[in-house]
Amino acid sequence: MKFQRNNARDLRRNMTDAEMALWQAIRRKQLGVKFRRQVVLGPYIVDFLCHSAQLVIELDGGQHADHETHDETRSRFIETQGFTVIRFWNNEVLENMDGVLSIIKQQVQRAKPSPARGGGLGGGDPLPVAHSLHHSGHWTGAHAAVTLTYDDRFLRRKVLTTDQSERFLVDLPQTTSLNHGDALELSDGRLIEVIAAMEPLIEITGENLIRLAWHIGNRHTPCQIEPDRLLIQHDHVIRDMLAQLGATLRDISHPFTPEGGAYGHGRTHGHAH
Repeated sequence: MKFQRNNARDLRRNMTDAEMALWQAIRRKQLGVKFRRQVVLGPYIVDFLCHSAQLVIELDGGQHADHETHDETRSRFIETQGFTVIRFWNNEVLENMDGVLSIIKQQVQRAKPSPARGGGLGGGDPLPVAHSLHHSGHWTGAHAAVTLTYDDRFLRRKVLTTDQSERFLVDLPQTTSLNHGDALELSDGRLIEVIAAMEPLIEITGENLIRLAWHIGNRHTPCQIEPDRLLIQHDHVIRDMLAQLGATLRDISHPFTPEGGAYGHGRTHGHAH
């Protein structure tokens, strides 16, 4: 036990960037409840713990990275102690703090539906949450719409604002590529239609589109394929390559809905990904 306490003390002194960022956002009852950091719980040291909400927050990508089996065993033990475990990737904390805090607030709200001092959850009622996605053609009756670029349509947890200025939280089981015409279902059954936003693209035309498409695909570049043209996002390296191949190139503004990955599913990523 003394070793665990000393280890926890060392971890508090040497927090990762993600741990420090999240701690600054949840410390001092900023969410209406008290969190402690690097807390000994049985044989483990958990990243953040709130007794009143029976909540443990764990960050992956730092001390716990690449240990999936260990993390599952760890989570099962923590849950036997009466706590709910929420896990976030480090990059979620560093790049999407708004979405991370919304997930935490939702869990705190469920544990403490009537905060004694009101407004303790950061103000206002909790955001409606979308946990599921319906693909285009398999739903009807949109309550609202949200317009997103191709890059913004690749998400797991994020706070979005509809075109009607309503904020909601997306909390999907895994990172998902949303397509134009899909719909996010809120917990109360309302549907939010996904609209592909207008964005700057390169239009590619030429005598041999099949050959040009092959070279684009060889670079793992997302490409929208149409009968008489190809569309890609701006990339000066790809643009120069296509020009050397004799393609006709034009800058346009258009929704971007490229082909999916293998077998029509997932995303095609460049080598940088």
